[in-house]
Amino acid sequence: MSDHDSTLKAIRIANIAAGGVSSLVFVTQLSYIFTSFMEFIRAIFGLAFAIPLVYLEFKPINGLARFASFYYSYLGRGALFILLSSLMVFEGALPIIAVFLLFIGGLVFIALEFTGTIPEPDNFRFEGSGLTVGGDDDEII
Repeated sequence: MSDHDSTLKAIRIANIAAGGVSSLVFVTQLSYIFTSFMEFIRAIFGLAFAIPLVYLEFKPINGLARFASFYYSYLGRGALFILLSSLMVFEGALPIIAVFLLFIGGLVFIALEFTGTIPEPDNFRFEGSGLTVGGDDDEII
């Protein structure tokens, strides 16, 4: 197992952990519907972003790249981690730890985008990508 394989496996584990912990925090945050409606709305948005993060590690979602291409790059995932950390409520130990780890993870993913030393995982590539170099320049749709 090479260094790149172990790094890509660690990135996959980080994505699953970030999405899973975020989902858990946002599900518990749904209980704020009776005390603070805005926290409830933040939890709904957080779940809407966190659930595809975990799901994409196991199976690609058709059509997601058209509307949410940030799931397919280190920069986008880093920004998503930072967004998820900002949507969490700071009450209790789990959310505080999750916010800290998500924010640091987001900064690491953004740094990975600009260093270019680690190739993108297979699940960052999607079918029908319009960003190809030298491919089918003759076709006009």
